[in-house]
Amino acid sequence: EMYDMYMAVHDSIRTWGCKLAANFSLSSVQESVYGSWGVLPDIDVLPPYSVTARKYQALLDNITDDNCKNINTWNGAHSSSWGNPCNWDRNRIPTSSDDVRINGNTLFSPNVDVNGEANSVRLSLGAILTILTGWDLTVE
Repeated sequence: EMYDMYMAVHDSIRTWGCKLAANFSLSSVQESVYGSWGVLPDIDVLPPYSVTARKYQALLDNITDDNCKNINTWNGAHSSSWGNPCNWDRNRIPTSSDDVRINGNTLFSPNVDVNGEANSVRLSLGAILTILTGWDLTVE
């Protein structure tokens, strides 16, 4: 049951738009009748954590995949402006180290209205990217 509760907490955190959640926990002898306050009941707990430490397993299952850390996805929730940080899932305009993803099912399609940059740009089926006159999009 603790695994399911921890997963629900992490789902809520993502729903609120949080991009970075942290956990600090002590691993020590259980001294409370209410259970362990730590995600590991003891520092020497061995895997499989899905059996031996379900709260810890829930945390491990919610660690961001390093392969996704430089992906900045267009959400187009506020306008068509590439230069508006609110139109990006990371709440910032892409940089030269970002792999940009543009989906075809957004409210607004992106218009490059500033000099933009990205490591790569991938458009999904149905996506439209417009580079307005006078602006550049540099893709590494």
